[in-house]
Amino acid sequence: MIRIFLLITFITGTSSLLQAQLTWNFTAATVAGSVTNITTVSNVTQGNNNGTTTFLAAGLPASSVYTGFSAGFNGSCCARTGVLSTVATTGSAYIQVVLTPAAGYAVNISAIRWGNFSIPATGPTTLSIYASNDNFTTATPVVTLPTVTPNATAWTLLSSTAAVTGLTGTALTIRIYASGGTGSVTAGVANWRVDDLVITATAQTGTVGQIPKYTGATTFTNS
Repeated sequence: MIRIFLLITFITGTSSLLQAQLTWNFTAATVAGSVTNITTVSNVTQGNNNGTTTFLAAGLPASSVYTGFSAGFNGSCCARTGVLSTVATTGSAYIQVVLTPAAGYAVNISAIRWGNFSIPATGPTTLSIYASNDNFTTATPVVTLPTVTPNATAWTLLSSTAAVTGLTGTALTIRIYASGGTGSVTAGVANWRVDDLVITATAQTGTVGQIPKYTGATTFTNS
C-alpha cells in the first residue's frame, strides 16, 4: 500500500506579494517610492516640538557613517527630556508619516529604519514607534527600540522589524517618539536629528481566517 502525505499551508489574511520601500531623505519632506494599493503617502513632519526649529535644515553634523546616508539636510527637532509622553502639544517630540490605502486594503508595515543623532545630554536616549491603529496608546514590544547612547560625533542607523497593520480602508499614521535625556533644554535649539527614513510596506486585502486566491499577478483576495 502506498501512502501519500500532503502538507498544505493555509495563509490567514492576505497581502500584495511585493513589498516596497518608501524613503524620505529630508532634503525635501516628500517621499520617494510607491507601494501598490497605497494611494497616498504624506510628507514627513514633526510634532510636539519644544519651541520652533527649522525642520528641514542643513544641520551639523550632517548624516554620515551608516550605509545609505544622504548627508546634507536632516530633520531638526527639539525634544523634551524625561519619560515618554504621547500627550498632544506638550508631550515627547516625534516625527510622523501617514500612509493611506485604497478602498478595501489595509497598510502593513514590516520594517522601519532611519539615521539618528542625539546630542548629549538633553538629546533623547530612547526612540519608540507608535501607530494610529490603536490611537498611539501602546508601543508594540517588537517595535520599541532599545536605549540609544547619545554621541556627539557620530550618527547611528536604527532599525526595527516592525509588524504594524492598519485598519482596512483607513489611513495609518506612524510616529517615532523621542524620550529620555536629562538636563535643561533650550526651547528651539535642536537636540535630536533624523535622516534617511525608510519604511517597508505592503497593502493587504482579505479576511483573516479565509483561504486566499490570486486576483492578479501580485494580489490576493478571499477564496
